[in-house]
Amino acid sequence: MSVCFNEKSFNYRLFFFGSLFLICTFFKQVGAQDLKGEEGDFSKPVLVRVEKAKVAQSEKKHFDLIFFSDTVNQSIYYQALLQFDHLDKYRSKKNRREIMFSDGNAATILYSAEELKQKYGRPASPLTKDDDSLIPEVEFQINSSGRLKENLK
Repeated sequence: MSVCFNEKSFNYRLFFFGSLFLICTFFKQVGAQDLKGEEGDFSKPVLVRVEKAKVAQSEKKHFDLIFFSDTVNQSIYYQALLQFDHLDKYRSKKNRREIMFSDGNAATILYSAEELKQKYGRPASPLTKDDDSLIPEVEFQINSSGRLKENLK
């Protein structure tokens, strides 16, 4: 019986088993109690870290998403936020901002302009306001085509 050694196949297997090992190690360290919150309380929001799509070969996180239900399609919210061009209009210069979605299933937390400058060297957008009281109160809604719509309060 001859064994055919294929380097490409070996690399894929090595990658697969290495990834599987890391995932198993992570879940073992997290533990079931940490995943469900204190004393099994599932009513608390589930925080999901979201990364911006790759830009110039680097990932730049500029918002977080919080989901209050585990039955929603999280990728719809993520894609809608990535395609929305005016997030900086609602970004504070010094503080993070939380903006709810009108369906009550999710919220986004926008990082402050100062955080983005510290982490990525990104200058503040001209849309970013220095005074938080000048930032309009808004609620986001995802329309039927998956685009983000602003509802001023």
